[in-house]
Amino acid sequence: YASAEADYADGILECTITLSGSYPLWSEHSPKLLQLEINTGRDMRQLYFGMRRLSADGLKLRINGSETFLRGKHDGLVFPKTGFAPTDIASWIKVFETAKRYGINHYRFHTCCPPDAAFAAADIMGIYMQPELPFWGTIPDEFGEEHKFLREEGFRMLREFGHHPSFVMMSMGNELW
Repeated sequence: YASAEADYADGILECTITLSGSYPLWSEHSPKLLQLEINTGRDMRQLYFGMRRLSADGLKLRINGSETFLRGKHDGLVFPKTGFAPTDIASWIKVFETAKRYGINHYRFHTCCPPDAAFAAADIMGIYMQPELPFWGTIPDEFGEEHKFLREEGFRMLREFGHHPSFVMMSMGNELW
């Protein structure tokens, strides 16, 4: 599927990956994942990711060219039996299997971002994810500490979870004024 050119210096790996035109596209109907293996000689890492095309056509959302209707659910990471959201893929697969039985294909996380295990399970199950920054309301001072934290947090979320094909949208918070 791919070829790569890489430069590894000062503990940072930079690479350009060229994909062939024959890679599978990821969607709720066909959650096909690709595997990237990086071996520096001293360290090896495997990463699963997916390729998809998300676009707007007027008021219609298209994924890989097909019109997509989001049948979504609000989730505030409330798990009363445990007091915390699961952090393992198997538990999230169970959550998403139940949701899919009811026709749900989209999760909006209310002023929060789920753990990596949720994105990994959503990648496997074909669930579209929308995390939000941990904010509700308005930021009065765009140059203040709160604004700085939220911008940095948004970039952290993109850096940590942006390779997941299930990460299709992100909101800067909830009910922004």
